Amino acid sequence: SNGINTTRAGGVNYNNIIGTKTDFQSNYFYSHNNPNTEKHIQRQYFLPDSFYFSNQNAFANNIASSHRVNLNADIIIDSFHSLKISPSFGYQETQNDSYTDYENLSNLQQKSIAGFSRNKSDNRGFNFRNDLLFRKKFRRKGRTFSLSVQNSFNNSNGEGNLESVNKFYNPLSGSLQRVDSINQNNSITGLLNGFTARVAYTEPIFKRSLIEVSASKSNTRSTANKETYDYNKQNGKYDQLNTLLTNDFENTYGYTQTGLRIRTQKKKYNYSLGVSWQLAELKGKIIAVTKDSIIRKTFNNLLPNARLQY
Repeated sequence: SNGINTTRAGGVNYNNIIGTKTDFQSNYFYSHNNPNTEKHIQRQYFLPDSFYFSNQNAFANNIASSHRVNLNADIIIDSFHSLKISPSFGYQETQNDSYTDYENLSNLQQKSIAGFSRNKSDNRGFNFRNDLLFRKKFRRKGRTFSLSVQNSFNNSNGEGNLESVNKFYNPLSGSLQRVDSINQNNSITGLLNGFTARVAYTEPIFKRSLIEVSASKSNTRSTANKETYDYNKQNGKYDQLNTLLTNDFENTYGYTQTGLRIRTQKKKYNYSLGVSWQLAELKGKIIAVTKDSIIRKTFNNLLPNARLQY
């Protein structure tokens, strides 16, 4: 069957004008989702000279929950200056547990293959992001200056277990010929930290047009680590490192960008034309038990842009 899905969700909003210069907005949201499925499948396959049966049972129980908090404060410093701060927080948890068993039977009801597989995982993640925008107006209409800074931080970790056994039989006698098995634990960690800063200055050049000059800088660094250990039958511990499924990855991406754009506002439509120059750099490093790999790329780009809104 398709199973039973249990969902719970809710949130709350709070908004307030603090004093005469601060517009404060906030909200919190929680969600919980738990699909629980159970399937039983029986099939019969017909071949030109014979037929066989296949039976399968599958069970899955997955739980996902999350918390989100968003805050926003728009502060009017004076008639020429304003500051906007928008932080957000999030936390997620997932738990997955699936089990499947199967068997194939010959037309004489003798097993040819049978086995089971169980996969369990438990993951957690935290993320934070903050946007800061400072705006300044000058006495001349259309002349403005703005500074925006965005930073983000993500952290995740989890553990998992995979156990699988496959048994192969003689389809005529039903005797067991060989057994293949997997029994391993794994752990994963991930980290991301980045920022983007941008400054922009606008100056009116015609009655309905202005020119915008901007510059920005961005940098993001992320790491991901996975360790897998096979089960040791001699001591009953997961202490045998699986080198093929163990690796460590580091990635850094950053760019510097400058741009020039002309914006025009008409009565019924507005449009903008511009071009940006961007210097981007990518660095990647894969640390494996058997071999390391390093990636380094640099890109120079001219990025034209155009927009029309009616």
